[in-house]
Amino acid sequence: ATGRHDKFQGINFRLNLDPGLKYLFVREEAYSLWGEGGYDLQLDRRRQEDIDRATAAKLELPPSVDHSSRLFLGYKHAFNKEVTLSTGLEYLQSFVTTERYRFNYELVFAAKVKGGLAVGLVFTARFDNSPVPGKEKLDTATSLNLIYAFSDAKAVAKPACPVCPEPPPPPVPLPP
Repeated sequence: ATGRHDKFQGINFRLNLDPGLKYLFVREEAYSLWGEGGYDLQLDRRRQEDIDRATAAKLELPPSVDHSSRLFLGYKHAFNKEVTLSTGLEYLQSFVTTERYRFNYELVFAAKVKGGLAVGLVFTARFDNSPVPGKEKLDTATSLNLIYAFSDAKAVAKPACPVCPEPPPPPVPLPP
């Protein structure tokens, strides 16, 4: 689930719910490649001035509730334990308006500073072939983020091999 605000696309708030499946094609210590497929529910609350402008011009707005299929391909490279680069491309195809499709791209460069604190440089590009009337089809953003992880996954310790007891000495033969 994600939520966002995008003034430039005429969105006060957008909620996306994306249930689906993920498959790891490659999972190595330094890099991973994966794909996702599923469903996307998008709920938009648009800016009233954009709704009024489209209504006055008798232009059709994209649906405020959209149901779509979702495909995603992602790649992550760890230069070391502190520095990573990840990227991903998402394709969404609407079931409500079949002419409508969207692409989302993200590139993230993150570096740990200390403990759970990291900084990230993020570039995103969002393409909507049917945006709110009067808005651009392509929306890009670059940001510098402070990231804090409250916990890291701990490696599960392997149980130690049990120490076998010394075998008992052989019985001493009794004299005849």
